[in-house]
Amino acid sequence: MSESQKKFQLHLMYLSISLVSCFCVMTNFYVIQCSNIVGLMCLIDFYFVRRKDMILHHFLVLCMLHYMNNHDDIKNRSEIVSVILSTEISTIFLTTNNLLEMEGNMVIAKNINKLLFVSTFVYYRIYNYIYYLILDNNIHKIFYYYSKNNFEFFEIYSGVYGLFFLNLYWCGIILKKIVFTTLYNKIGANA
Repeated sequence: MSESQKKFQLHLMYLSISLVSCFCVMTNFYVIQCSNIVGLMCLIDFYFVRRKDMILHHFLVLCMLHYMNNHDDIKNRSEIVSVILSTEISTIFLTTNNLLEMEGNMVIAKNINKLLFVSTFVYYRIYNYIYYLILDNNIHKIFYYYSKNNFEFFEIYSGVYGLFFLNLYWCGIILKKIVFTTLYNKIGANA
């Protein structure tokens, strides 16, 4: 099997996991079990990823999911996990973009997909995440109440805030790429 076929299969696997996550979040269908599939994917993906930010991402996701799986007595656990899983919605468009890049010249589809990626990234990974996991005092009271020791407290908060700051970092990279691409295109058009 060639390297490009392996990459294609890997991106299809990412896309499949993201689509299942999206379905589970939108229909409230076995959200906790779906989060375990995402956690398993993060474990498997440790073998494939080399970027430090992705390794950190997978570690932080596993911290959050481990905490949530150990506290099945949290009454609104599936709502919290739904917010965490909803970040996978932007991954649908990221992996679709990677697949489109492998297919060649599909400029309009790529541009529409990139617009969908950026908008879902900003909405689910920044706005929605801040609103439900960072600014909601009830969530913090729940995490404080259910954390039986310092390790659990560290586990959930390193996951919640670590992912938030990692998403802000990625958002900065995305915006920088958009700005430089736009400037490059304007300079190229004027030359």
